[in-house]
Amino acid sequence: RLIKAFQTVLSEAKNEPAVAALTLTLPSDAKISQEMDVIDVEAICAAREAMKKTFAKNSRELLEETYHWCLGTDPQSISTENVGKRSLLNITLSYLASLDDQASWSLVKSQLDQAQNMTEEMAAFVNMVHSECSYKNDAIASFYQKWQHEDLLINSWFGEQAAANIDNNLSNVRRLVEHSAFSFTNPNR
Repeated sequence: RLIKAFQTVLSEAKNEPAVAALTLTLPSDAKISQEMDVIDVEAICAAREAMKKTFAKNSRELLEETYHWCLGTDPQSISTENVGKRSLLNITLSYLASLDDQASWSLVKSQLDQAQNMTEEMAAFVNMVHSECSYKNDAIASFYQKWQHEDLLINSWFGEQAAANIDNNLSNVRRLVEHSAFSFTNPNR
């Protein structure tokens, strides 16, 4: 039933893209943990990822169709339609990335390389960072090179890498602490 509901929202997403994007957004780990007496962080993360991947596997064609429909919005427009389409673009990209295959990572890389606004660029970057895809290291280096003089973006660059739900991320965090832009006096780094 959930998969059918998910597919119904996707198939009707063109009517109200912003509402569809919100409806397709899974609850955060923090929200789920508020509903639990005993918080099992690993179980929460695993369940969210399994649900995301199940939805994506069963709805790939609809996700791709919706993603491509959302491309080409006015990158500077704050109209309800354009903001909604950008949100829907990024949520469908996230589901597709969960499939962890070459076709999906090519879409993510393409969005990262061709992003016309920070909403698109950051969504693609976050998908890369929270993965083990072959483009990841280049994406991290490129993002830093491009935005190294923008403190808020570099804070996000550090934060997303530190928060990545990937195997052995503690060693990655230790490496980040050694980075020349890292500062113990900045709570966001």
